[in-house]
Amino acid sequence: MDFQAWQPYLISAAVGLLVGVEREKAHPQGEALGVRTFLLIAMLGSLAGGLSNIWIASALVIFALSLIVIAYFYTSRGIGADQGLTTEFAAGIVFTLGFVSHTNPIITTLLGPIVAVVLFSKASLHRFTSRIKTSELQAALLLLLAA
Repeated sequence: MDFQAWQPYLISAAVGLLVGVEREKAHPQGEALGVRTFLLIAMLGSLAGGLSNIWIASALVIFALSLIVIAYFYTSRGIGADQGLTTEFAAGIVFTLGFVSHTNPIITTLLGPIVAVVLFSKASLHRFTSRIKTSELQAALLLLLAA
């Protein structure tokens, strides 16, 4: 087998590892999906995307989405638990990137690290949004609408 056949799986594995490491570092208490789970989700997406049988691929998509929903309810069951969907949403994106890695490996290669950077930049993004004044936001929106 040549490299072209393995390329989507290798790209998916790299994206799953990258995002999984970030999630594990962001939640060191083990309360969120971690590196192993993200690697497996990426590989499952790549497997589903590479199948020619639409029914098996659809079953894998439903299976992956079901696991992500179960993970959300499992991690948010505690009193005062963070009800955020960021990790689960990231898992869905990683699965999707794995799925499209066969048809668009460049998209997976570009968007995977962007997802990891967005997740890693939580504090910076929250600081940025807290410093924006309402008038500045309104001016930016008007500028965008005019453009």
